[in-house]
Amino acid sequence: MRVTAPPMRHPCFLGVDTATYDELIAANLSVPEIQAEINADSLAYLSEDGLVASTARERKEFCMGCFTGRYPEGIHEALTGRVREPEKVKA
Repeated sequence: MRVTAPPMRHPCFLGVDTATYDELIAANLSVPEIQAEINADSLAYLSEDGLVASTARERKEFCMGCFTGRYPEGIHEALTGRVREPEKVKA
């Protein structure tokens, strides 16, 4: 299986309705664990660089917070602080 985006490891506060780490399989399982969970022969995600390269825009024009955990300035601590981060977001 090939996924046309990087794995979403962090909640999105700007449009995608994922408010907690518990809702995100990639925040809690590694790629091999996800592959086993969905019974796929193989599993690979598009890289962050690959995602940006597939557009005619620069990285700075995108919010990559759900992929990187680094949100644009202006996201108030009240939003990011209300979500319990797992002990370790798996790579």
